[in-house]
Amino acid sequence: LISGALRTGWTIFPISPRNSAQGVAYLLEKSGATHLFVSEEEAIQKLVDEAIRKLESCDVKKLPMPTFDALFEAGTSGATFELEPCGDFLLEDIAMVLHSSGASGAIPTSGLCVR
Repeated sequence: LISGALRTGWTIFPISPRNSAQGVAYLLEKSGATHLFVSEEEAIQKLVDEAIRKLESCDVKKLPMPTFDALFEAGTSGATFELEPCGDFLLEDIAMVLHSSGASGAIPTSGLCVR
């Protein structure tokens, strides 16, 4: 999903589920996010719903995070993809914003906002 969104020229901003609803609302507003892809997990759904309720000047559309099976038919083998250049963007444009709590290891991302 992130690779595909980057190819469209969107700016990607993964959101940590460890943030508070107030923190997520602040990040959505400051980033100018227009769409928020959210996993099916109940905890992240509640967090995002509360964050969106706290937004005053930002209209964010909540969308379900697509699963692998939704993107690729289960059991399909030998699929090939032709990638065409898309989107007009400059190499110095922001492509992705990442942050870490400083903990070692991978940090799971359950929300993804794009603008």
